[in-house]
This record gives sequence, structure tokens and C-alpha cells, in this order.
Amino acid sequence: MLSEYPHLPRFKLFQDMPEKDVQEIIEFCRDVTFAKNQFIYLMGAQANAIFLLKIGRVKISMLNEGGKEKIIDIMHPGDSFGEFSVEHGHCHVTEAIALDNVIVCKLDRNVVINLLRQKPQFALNFIKHLNERLIEALSEIEELCYESASKRLARILLKLAQKYGKPNGEHIKFIVKISHEQLAEMAGANRPYISSLISEFKKDGVISYDARHLIINRTRLQDYL
Repeated sequence: MLSEYPHLPRFKLFQDMPEKDVQEIIEFCRDVTFAKNQFIYLMGAQANAIFLLKIGRVKISMLNEGGKEKIIDIMHPGDSFGEFSVEHGHCHVTEAIALDNVIVCKLDRNVVINLLRQKPQFALNFIKHLNERLIEALSEIEELCYESASKRLARILLKLAQKYGKPNGEHIKFIVKISHEQLAEMAGANRPYISSLISEFKKDGVISYDARHLIINRTRLQDYL
């Protein structure tokens, strides 16, 4: 049965788990399809599941009181989301929207709670995963408060390259496409300004493009930090 869900072991939540435990989890997995631009969940909605992304991209974002969007992350196949609020059954503090036609594996809250109680490795992975997300969030708050937009952009590009890049010496080629608008929302700046910074980075040889895929010079980009 594991052959029907070969993607599961690559998710961080299932790393180092015995195959028999993964087999048990598969019984509770439900594949759900969302069309492009369809909401997977909204801010304020009851958190009743976590989602494992199999196909497509998903944008995780927040809205302030004025309705301005701040992108938290762009999820790609192999990523999971929705974990922050599901443990206590709280409402979602972010919203998730499909950027493509996507397929997610959905694990309901009661299943997750039972796994946390009965599967020590899953519980450890879950805690480690939340801790990583918390550290990222605290780091982002510090960056927004104290760093320039160029430094924030450089840090975001390095972070994304680590997750979605293919290294080749000092260069890293993104295997996913990231738009200027998405980078602007992640950096907390307006799009024209971020586009101007990207133009400066290109002029300085810090970044380049190959068939619309971004390539960064890791060493040169780190000089901005």
C-alpha cells in the first residue's frame, strides 16, 4: 500500500518513522483537489486538519486590518502546512490559496492528535517542525523591524534557494518560479521597489535568469547580509 503513496516518507513529519507506522497513517490519508486560486482554508476558520502538498504550489499569507496581504511562504510538493493551529483546535491565523491546480493529502485533526499520542517519532518530528517554523517567524519579525529592504530580499532569496534551489558551485538555480510580486509581499515592500532592487542585483552580477528560472550567486548575495 505504501507504493500508492510514495510521496509520504519525504515529508518531514514522517522522517525516520518505521514503515509499519507510515502504513497505518496511509489508511487515514484523504487526497483532496483544489483548483487554481481556490482557498484551502481562510484566516479565522476552524483548524481541523493538516495538509501535505503532493502536486502544485500553495501560498500561505496573512491579511492586516487594512486588507494588505503579507506572504508567509510559498509551499511546494513535499511541504506541509496548517500545523500551527490544529493541535489545539484553534482558528487558522493564516490563509492558504492554491497557486496552481493542487492535490493535497489531508489528515484530520483527530488523526493528528492520536498520532501525537501514540507515535513518538511523529510527535518528535511535529515538535521539531513547529520549532523550525517559530524560529523562522521570529527571524522574519526581526528582519522587518531592523533590516533594509535589500538585506531582507537577499535573505529571502538565500532562504528560498536553500529550499528550492539546485547548487552548481557558487551558483544556485531555482527549480521553482518566484514572481517579483511574491518576493515583494514576502519582503514587506512594494513591487516596484523590489523590482528595482532585483535590477540592481542583476547589474551587479548577483542574480541572473535562465528560461525564467532565477539563478543566484550565493557568495555575492551573502555580501548583502
